[in-house]
Amino acid sequence: MKNILFKILFLLIIQMSFSCTPTKFHIKEFTSPEFKKEVIRTVAVFDVKGDELSKFDKRQITDMFFSKIKYNEVALFDYSDFYNEENNESYLSSWDIFWNNYLNSKEVDAVTLFEISEKIKTNAVLQIAVVDVEKIFGQHRKTIGQTTANLKLALFSLKSGKLLWEADVTGTQANVHSDQVIPKLIEAVNVAIINIADKLPFN
Repeated sequence: MKNILFKILFLLIIQMSFSCTPTKFHIKEFTSPEFKKEVIRTVAVFDVKGDELSKFDKRQITDMFFSKIKYNEVALFDYSDFYNEENNESYLSSWDIFWNNYLNSKEVDAVTLFEISEKIKTNAVLQIAVVDVEKIFGQHRKTIGQTTANLKLALFSLKSGKLLWEADVTGTQANVHSDQVIPKLIEAVNVAIINIADKLPFN
């Protein structure tokens, strides 16, 4: 009888170790006064950016994002494959330049947005990007391993060529004990995505 109870207790401890992993979430957002001046009904969501993310990871993040969105008066469309189409290759280069300039200097190139609006018939475009990753590796009985993903989300108008909304989001996935393998990046990103989905300005 004691052996059975011991086995049950052991299984419960194992289950708690893997199902109750702690997470952290933080957001800093800004909504432009321009947002209230425009009527946004359709939004194109571009492919997730992030050097450390695989194509599979990006697809998973996009699916997670769309599964958590609450649709009201705004319709979101998945344009993650837009740049993979051969006839859109020129847009890839211009959007990469646009995005890098925005990240580095807050510059919003309206010309690029107007060019994209000729190809995409939506009111706005949303970009999600993993801009930084922090990892703490666990040390036996000393340090708990954790992975933190810092995301940038930005909504741009394809009508006025202006920034409408942006958010700096941090998601952290931590282990329960020091001997666990450090959480994968996608786990930390999902923490951020799950919590940001209902905080979009049009929700």
